[in-house]
Amino acid sequence: MTEGNCGPGEGRGSVTAKKELTWEPAMSVEIIHPYVTQVEGVAGGKPVIRGTRTPVRSIVAYHRVGNTPEEIQVKVPHLSLAQIYDALSFYYDHQADIDADIEANREEYVRGTLDRWRTVSTSTKMWHGPRPAVSVASTSSAHRKPDTSGSQMKTSSRLRPEGSAVG
Repeated sequence: MTEGNCGPGEGRGSVTAKKELTWEPAMSVEIIHPYVTQVEGVAGGKPVIRGTRTPVRSIVAYHRVGNTPEEIQVKVPHLSLAQIYDALSFYYDHQADIDADIEANREEYVRGTLDRWRTVSTSTKMWHGPRPAVSVASTSSAHRKPDTSGSQMKTSSRLRPEGSAVG
């Protein structure tokens, strides 16, 4: 064999030093999520599925409890599988942000629920014993006049005096 037929570093009697290869990216890569957007005033400005008001955190919540993207689509039928997969992809690219959003909304929900419960329980008075009689004027079908336009029945504004006969 001649040296011309040998591969690099395989020549007779040649010594080659191994060269370490280092990889440096020439440019940064930006991942684009075509189905995810952020709109001020929608879901608090948090990421939502484009063209909907469905937050990415909702898709993630379904996924966390074990739903597959196909099962999520059954529960949220206005979304395509591509939208659901993109929402999950967005989540894995921005996991810390979405997890913080999920946690913030969980606490907000609990606090809001407790505040509403406290407001109702302190402003509502419990009735003990019989309720006071309430006078409600009702009109029966005998007091209705037919609508001359033929659409619906109207209730008469006049009430019949007590004890008067119908007819």
